[in-house]
Amino acid sequence: MNPVGDQWKRIDLHVHTPYSNETKYGNSESEETWNAFFTALEELGEKISILGINDYWSIEGYKRVLRAKREGRLENVKLLLPVIEMRLHEYATKKSIQNFHVLFSPDISAETIEEKFLRKLTCSPEEGSFGYGLNDDDLFRLGCLWEEQKGTKLSPKEAGKRRTGLISAARKSFFVSSKDVAKILDATPQFSNRTIQFAGYSEMSDFRDFGPTASYRKSILASVDAVLVASPNKPSFDRALENIRRYEADACLIHSSDSHRFDDGDEESRHLGLSQMWARCAFSFESLKFAITHPNTRLSYGQPKEVEQKSRPEFNAVEFVDVTLRGESAKTSGFPEFAYNFPVNPGYSVIVGNKGQGKSALADWISYTASEFDDEKYSFLNANRFRPATDRESSYYEAKSKWWGKEELSKAWKKSAEQSVSRIDYYPQNYLESLCSADPQSEKSEWLDRLVQDLLFRKTPAAKRKNAHSFDELLKIYK
Repeated sequence: MNPVGDQWKRIDLHVHTPYSNETKYGNSESEETWNAFFTALEELGEKISILGINDYWSIEGYKRVLRAKREGRLENVKLLLPVIEMRLHEYATKKSIQNFHVLFSPDISAETIEEKFLRKLTCSPEEGSFGYGLNDDDLFRLGCLWEEQKGTKLSPKEAGKRRTGLISAARKSFFVSSKDVAKILDATPQFSNRTIQFAGYSEMSDFRDFGPTASYRKSILASVDAVLVASPNKPSFDRALENIRRYEADACLIHSSDSHRFDDGDEESRHLGLSQMWARCAFSFESLKFAITHPNTRLSYGQPKEVEQKSRPEFNAVEFVDVTLRGESAKTSGFPEFAYNFPVNPGYSVIVGNKGQGKSALADWISYTASEFDDEKYSFLNANRFRPATDRESSYYEAKSKWWGKEELSKAWKKSAEQSVSRIDYYPQNYLESLCSADPQSEKSEWLDRLVQDLLFRKTPAAKRKNAHSFDELLKIYK
């Protein structure tokens, strides 16, 4: 359970490890290479906290990264996800073959992905021909077959000498059918509603607007949850999004690094930390999938405005409120100490609950720590509803609140409320209801007008007030 709720965080769902073909991290069998890879991920800090570990036809890179995390490394990575990258033979052009990615829930073990998915994938060079698997023996035979198709007939001795290279070449050229992938996923209960499927944009951009490839594009966009792109900047990302939405109006485009190398300054693309994608979600597969299915409100290329606003000095949002019973009553009442800690999302704006479940009490306590107390305004913290025992002088309630980028506030409630300097304006529901339902001719009706005018005036930037000292003066200036 995530008590704080969904917040904006930067994600990268396309990170290759040293095990992937054509990466430039170094020798994949070297501990030095892997240590450098883990260090580079750690140096990203909180910059990117959700990572999809993505290798061609393999779960081994994910297993290696997961093991390092379980051993205490990569503390900055809060959600680690396994991704398998494949190539689809029916979506191919002369220039490239369509890449396809399946992201699995981290609740599914790597062993299950290997046994129930990878081992069932087969490559058939011709329709109806033998299906070669991803094991070394099948890949060796497939490599020999492709050498023969190119005109090179290898003797058993020559093939044996080239075994490692033939296996590697066959893995690079391995392809599957999208229908076979769908069939495996649909037939495996462990994968039901626990995968997210992506197509690669760069290969799709080679498709024409007419003929078979146009039909392929529509078909693949309709079958995936999103499209991955490693565009170098915002304009190119926007063009890619516009392109795919010409064929699928609700298509989701996700920026990623497609990292194959460290960020050493030599190249501007395909290095760790390059992703500019933000998602408003929790650190869970289900929350991430929900964000991807609601891209217009839950995904953002570049830092969302709400994140930037939090860095401003005037940003005022509560992070948590805590109310605790202190003193003798807490020790002798026979009940556990009353301690209620409520973490609050800095973007939180609505408290939802049934009648009598504590919405007003929560709002009152938050306000109590950070504003001047007015007994007549408060819905819960008033003499009629909240009555701390007055005969126990040594017992009291302590309320605390923490505000984004500011110090923690703490106030005690003993026989009555403590007063403090106001940090916020608080208008409880019952107070607003009384103003809104007041007789239009009464004095209370004028209070509502004054309340709105005061808020408007205080929210008007100083530069636009033009030396006005009140809403009435400001109104005269702009009339």
